[in-house]
Amino acid sequence: MKRMISTFMVAALLVTAASAFADTGNTSAPMPVLISEPVPTLYDNTSSVNFDLVQDNDEFTIILDENITTGYSWIYTIKDKAHVSFISDSQVGAQTDLIGAGGTHAFKFKVNSEGVSTITFDYQRPWENGSVDTLTVLVYKNGDTVIVEEDKTVYALDGAVTTETAVKDVFYKEEKIVSDVDAQIIDGVVMVPLRSTLEKMGYKVTWNQETRRVEIQQGAQWTSVGIGENAYFKNRMAPAPLSAAPVIVNGRTLVPAEFFSVILGKNLMVESGNLSFDDQEAVIHSGYVKEISTDETGMTTITLTSDMDSDDIMLQTIIHTSKAFTFYQKEVIVGDFVSVVSAMFMTMSIPGQTSGYLVF
Repeated sequence: MKRMISTFMVAALLVTAASAFADTGNTSAPMPVLISEPVPTLYDNTSSVNFDLVQDNDEFTIILDENITTGYSWIYTIKDKAHVSFISDSQVGAQTDLIGAGGTHAFKFKVNSEGVSTITFDYQRPWENGSVDTLTVLVYKNGDTVIVEEDKTVYALDGAVTTETAVKDVFYKEEKIVSDVDAQIIDGVVMVPLRSTLEKMGYKVTWNQETRRVEIQQGAQWTSVGIGENAYFKNRMAPAPLSAAPVIVNGRTLVPAEFFSVILGKNLMVESGNLSFDDQEAVIHSGYVKEISTDETGMTTITLTSDMDSDDIMLQTIIHTSKAFTFYQKEVIVGDFVSVVSAMFMTMSIPGQTSGYLVF
């Protein structure tokens, strides 16, 4: 359980000291999404360890109750020290004259880069094996958003996830795309104005009256879309459906957001409802939904696999999603085959873990 307190109060309590503890591994823990209704079958494995959290941009402090007179103390382990680094720790004795009263132990860390990791705290005696209590804290950074919370997972056996976040603005190379028709959610699908977005990207967009299709070209790259036809193709390859067919809104053609990544290969990021494209190659993961889990904050993790009949983690990819940076183009349930436009980074753990921006 997390107890938020002010930075000022903590600063008055902390006595700076250096510490050397174990930094191990390069794995990370499950993360987030958006859930449209109560999840049916749930199991909560929450910890009983209370802690205080003080956050200051990319730096944060975890404060735990500790009684060193018993011989027990907190030992931390960072799963990915490239993502999170230890700064310092300090111990504060009991604010009482009672013999044997406990105090607190504060650990200060810094998030170094985007990604997901965990810090595990074990309450133990140095000369004994095992611990009497354990706390795992999940640390996640996406853009300017930093999330630090207890890694409490609630497992949903048959839960479904959908989009609830409203779409805001569309950007290309950090420049806002101006259009007389906004990007919007139509029948649960994020739809983006076609012409204004493509012209900002440097594409030539023309209407072919003979075929009644919108033709799109940039150098050797060419494709076309037909209004009401959910059949998209890349470089004259066989057509395939996306989340929705192109539609016309107030005289403007809109296409599903994944069109720009799947067909044109544009990298996509989502932050606080804004869609941002650039020219880096899109990263798309596909597979069957093996498991969906959500925590008490509403953040959910989707485990994808290439074989539903196998539990081999080598076949799996863990996708972390959140209402802050994920849109769902369809309702997702266990057993579905889905694709996810994802972040460019992935952990070196097995299975690999990454963030999902657009699920379709």
